[in-house]
Amino acid sequence: MTVHILSFPRQPLPDHTSWLVRAAVLLGALVWVLAVLGVRSLFAQVAPVLELRHGRAETPVVNSGRDPVSVTVTVNRDTATRDRIGAPVVALVSPAAFLLAPGERQLVRLHVRDLFAPGTVLRLVTTLTPRAQGSGTVRLVLVTRLASKVLVE
Repeated sequence: MTVHILSFPRQPLPDHTSWLVRAAVLLGALVWVLAVLGVRSLFAQVAPVLELRHGRAETPVVNSGRDPVSVTVTVNRDTATRDRIGAPVVALVSPAAFLLAPGERQLVRLHVRDLFAPGTVLRLVTTLTPRAQGSGTVRLVLVTRLASKVLVE
């Protein structure tokens, strides 16, 4: 049995290749910076799964980031769409909107008025918007939307 090994002649890379490599490295670095900024904005903590018993549930919302955030909370139906957020559900959310300074926490209570069968999945949508610290500077503002799972029991 004869084994043939393919060998290709070595060709020098064109001059524009080094420019492309630098551009790819810079683009990769930019993606990492944006990813780190995005992860920093997720430091606000919300329970990933809540249990809705007798139409009621509660969860703490914690801002463990470095900037104050404006928080809004809604209850929606679960869907098969990419973001899993469907039509709003009639619910009393207390408080539905509030500000959190760094390190603060707020207990949010839900009272869903509609009746749902056990096993139904709803979504608690928590939107976190960083508050502007200074004026006159250009800032990248990343609004974070967390969709926690609410299981009806």
